[in-house]
Amino acid sequence: MTGEQFWLKAAQRGSYMTAGDPGACLYGFDERGEVQSEEHRAACIRYLNTSCRAIAKRADDDQDVLCRPNEHEIEDLIAYLRTAPIWQQSYSRSYFRNASNRSKST
Repeated sequence: MTGEQFWLKAAQRGSYMTAGDPGACLYGFDERGEVQSEEHRAACIRYLNTSCRAIAKRADDDQDVLCRPNEHEIEDLIAYLRTAPIWQQSYSRSYFRNASNRSKST
């Protein structure tokens, strides 16, 4: 799986209903598929292993099958995460972070 493929699949499995939602971690990627830190990697794997697996194992026919993850997809995402590179500061990210800091100081 490439970083871009991971990014697209992870966005489908993310969840952000309330502040602190553990599924929000899956929205913390860009098209390169780099984890932000080892803590970010662990949070994503934990979410996939708990909430996503629970949804995949449900036999509730009322749920939309297209939205339900399957075990194979979860395994693919976890396998990618285990070896995903850690984000290295790039120009674009540092530029926006620095721009944000500049606007606060003016």
